[in-house]
Amino acid sequence: MAELFGLALGAVPALLAGRAGGDPWVGCGVAVAAAVGLLVWYIVDDLADATDRLVTGAIVGVFGLVAVQVADTLTAPERGVVVEREYSPEHTSQSTSCTTTATGQTQCSTSTTHHPESWSLLLHDASDNGWWRDDSGWRSVEEAVYDRCQVGDRYPGCAGDAAGAD
Repeated sequence: MAELFGLALGAVPALLAGRAGGDPWVGCGVAVAAAVGLLVWYIVDDLADATDRLVTGAIVGVFGLVAVQVADTLTAPERGVVVEREYSPEHTSQSTSCTTTATGQTQCSTSTTHHPESWSLLLHDASDNGWWRDDSGWRSVEEAVYDRCQVGDRYPGCAGDAAGAD
């Protein structure tokens, strides 16, 4: 029973941080976290006392919810209303990393990365996914699609025959 209480403790911050109007993916996260937490409980039942299981359940609950939320933000809808547009010009970035050897000497190396220009559209689609799913995400597009699709347009319809439309 302590594990379930731990899962509830772990889920409270994520539930409170859910989107206004309720984000059902948080509910899915709670379900996943509960399943994983119960699995952990069965595995460590003979190895830990109730306090350890309570803490383990809370930790598993938090990490399960975070993982579900991160995975959800990494996907972009295939269609939707263009909410925002972003152009990133071609540029080069440099980074330096340093390490200290066992003898106390510091060695640094610099790496240079070239970034080509890119065009992206932030799409929002709540219509085709039911009331429980509000889909938003960035989609990389070709320059011609970026030029044709303005804020408020419906993608991929706004792309027409432009190359780079899904």
